[in-house]
Amino acid sequence: MHVPLTTDNLRQRKGFTLFEILIAITLMVVVGFITIPNLRGKRGTTELDAAVRQIAALLREAQSAALAGDSESNWGVHFENNPDGPFYALFKSSYGPGNIRTRGTLPNMVSYGSISPGNSEDIVFEQVTGRPLSVPVPDISLALTGGGTATISVSASGAVSF
Repeated sequence: MHVPLTTDNLRQRKGFTLFEILIAITLMVVVGFITIPNLRGKRGTTELDAAVRQIAALLREAQSAALAGDSESNWGVHFENNPDGPFYALFKSSYGPGNIRTRGTLPNMVSYGSISPGNSEDIVFEQVTGRPLSVPVPDISLALTGGGTATISVSASGAVSF
């Protein structure tokens, strides 16, 4: 028996057909394939930016401590490209376990571009003047997995920029 399509029949219809559900799922999958890679790229860029800002702030903190004559010693930041994970550390006087004040690690997607694996670099600020002890000061370059770099520079006068 064939039932004619009328307004009353349409009002009684509840739910969706299998075809409508498949179309909706297909649209969601397509949108997901477009959106997810863009979000990952944004996350990496955000992590790189955050690491640069943290390191620049730590360099400025070391310079401020040296300018203030805190502990009557020089202050610096140690950068190490350790195989267990790259890290940086604020220290007074000279880098060593007893002189470390703060230690941080780079995010998983970020690595040192200017320091080869197994090596390290120190930027030390002179007590009272706040100028770097060694000039020219090496740039600290950070690299993002999948592309993107950022460089932190310290001038001969001690200005930190990125």
